[in-house]
Amino acid sequence: MINTEVDEFYNNIQSPPKHIPYKTVTWFPEWKGRNSPFNKKIIFHVTLDTKNDENSIISTLEEKKNDAKENPKDYDKIVEFCNYLFKSMKLIENQQSDILNDAMKLLRKSVKKKSVEACNVLGKLYLFGIEGAINHTPNYDKARTLFMKTLRKNVHQEEQQIDPETAYNIGLCYEQMKSEKNRLQSLSFFRFAAINDHPGASFKMYKIYENISPKEAIKWLTRSKCNATKEFPNGLYEYALHCYKGYEDGNVEKNENVTISLLKEAADKYEHVQSAFELGKYYLNTEGETSINAGKYLHIAASKGNRNAQYKLASWWKKQPESMVKPDMKKKAYYKWLVRSAEGKEGLLKAIYKVGCCYEIGYGIIKDEQKAQSYYGNAASKGYSKAKKKLEKMNKSI
Repeated sequence: MINTEVDEFYNNIQSPPKHIPYKTVTWFPEWKGRNSPFNKKIIFHVTLDTKNDENSIISTLEEKKNDAKENPKDYDKIVEFCNYLFKSMKLIENQQSDILNDAMKLLRKSVKKKSVEACNVLGKLYLFGIEGAINHTPNYDKARTLFMKTLRKNVHQEEQQIDPETAYNIGLCYEQMKSEKNRLQSLSFFRFAAINDHPGASFKMYKIYENISPKEAIKWLTRSKCNATKEFPNGLYEYALHCYKGYEDGNVEKNENVTISLLKEAADKYEHVQSAFELGKYYLNTEGETSINAGKYLHIAASKGNRNAQYKLASWWKKQPESMVKPDMKKKAYYKWLVRSAEGKEGLLKAIYKVGCCYEIGYGIIKDEQKAQSYYGNAASKGYSKAKKKLEKMNKSI
């Protein structure tokens, strides 16, 4: 690779995006009857740098709400208002319970009038909750009832076909039912959606047949792979794993080139985290610790929150030759990715320990022995032996 390409790559591979502060916001919807898809409260993590956009979001919400209220029989406008609200709630810092209650009243009326789209929206709320909400509890019975209304109405309208997405969602509901008889019904819905090229349903069929009939399982996995989307990329990843090892029972030949091709499609086109991480590890092994390809794919996975990728990317930065990247840049990137890998309840102990090392010697950050001891203490309290030894050594030198 020529130097100009390398320089361009390093300009594109940045240190981690800065932490955006957030606060927890709780909404208290008034519509809490037995037909409510919400708990008594809805909790979001709301980013605080969206404040300048908040007035614009609320203004748009009010405009869509008024438009929906003025056209109570135009269910498309009601659904558009509700969908916009549910997608934007996590961006709004202030409580907007009144807007939420207005949306739910309009949605409930639309459901009573048997609007197909309204039933779908409410069904998805029961099943998946609002994007970004922390404490949603699915209600599979109510979701299934609403999706079935959609299904029945579509069946009686000859010009409309049954939506594979709706069939898939019904399958998800039946899959969680208590009785085995109900759970078995999920198979027919998954099968219908899969035959109609729904990648999530095809993947479900693959998992159902995985231990029963490998050839049948691979048939469905192939469908999932061929129809992969950003929401359902698992077919690509799973098929790639079979190609890597070979799967004789399913008539999948071992082929490393196909494996890499499928993983690249999943990572590049759909930003599939595990595919990107596997590619990063592959290029580290085949091209070495300074591999450009390894850095690219580790960065994709690390940016999406994969802690192991963050840790490996930190090490990747540390290994970059100074002839290729400025020392201060690689030290700073090493430290920042380590911090990402170490933070939170699921932070990697080895990362916590190495952040302590950074503070102890001033690598990528200003030297601070107190912070070093804090990180060592954190790792040591969780059983990391190297951190215990470091603490003992530091305490003896005091």
